[in-house]
Amino acid sequence: MPPQEYQAEGDVLILIVAKPGRIRNSLQALLQIIPRLKVAGIASHTFLALQMLSQYQPALVLLDVDLPDNQAWVLLQEIQRKQPQTRCLLFVNSIEQQRAARVVRADAALLKGFETMELFTTIEKLLPPCNP
Repeated sequence: MPPQEYQAEGDVLILIVAKPGRIRNSLQALLQIIPRLKVAGIASHTFLALQMLSQYQPALVLLDVDLPDNQAWVLLQEIQRKQPQTRCLLFVNSIEQQRAARVVRADAALLKGFETMELFTTIEKLLPPCNP
């Protein structure tokens, strides 16, 4: 269904791309706390993520680097190419991956083990401003 039917006025659509497990479940739960955010979809692999990206045109993609076969890096490049207006937040395992995310111009990269407030602050910086 088109995003305009899916979202309420002022909602910001988010796509979560992570394999099933703790990080994905935690992100889903934490995002419910921020009222204007709406999780449009959850994907565990690149093909489904690209379908959802095209269908929902989210403002933000939350991308876990631990997808099989380095798919996260390929997906990041595809998002940047196909929908450059969509912001991407990567969840990485090491400082080296955090640096690599900067090199490939990810909008932000959080080292796993981050504090909840750091996640919320980073998301707020990446989102379009609220319209009162």
